[in-house]
Amino acid sequence: MDSAGKLYIIGPANPDSLEGIYAIFDTMEKAQDFLVRFKTPTHLEIVEFPLNPKYIVNKLADPYFVILRKTEKETRDLYIADYIDEAEEAEKEAYSFDFHGCSNKEQGRFNIMLFAASEQEALARAIIKRDQVIASGEWDKTFEEKIKSKESY
Repeated sequence: MDSAGKLYIIGPANPDSLEGIYAIFDTMEKAQDFLVRFKTPTHLEIVEFPLNPKYIVNKLADPYFVILRKTEKETRDLYIADYIDEAEEAEKEAYSFDFHGCSNKEQGRFNIMLFAASEQEALARAIIKRDQVIASGEWDKTFEEKIKSKESY
């Protein structure tokens, strides 16, 4: 994600806070100076945002994140992703596996980002891609690599 610069936004450190933005600065140094302007530190944090970022436009589809188990036709999770970097991943149809806490490869999860016109299309395309990955042997290979890396601890 290229951008023309960055903005440094001061806001509550507590993500559950309903309070808004306190200040916006054009340099990290100015933002840091704001945080230490009093003797007692405030409970604020600096969040960095891109200024005028380049972004993907697709008026016919949305970027979806889909999570599937190995053999199920129903999703574990499916939602429209709205961050710039998620759209970039969806454009690449990036996928990954999650075998965390799994004792066998059947329990693993297949995660994919992709563009689709609807939830139904996103699910159907995710299932096709997952099945291709399984048929290629990549699912099994990734699980075996995970097992080997655990054994090396």
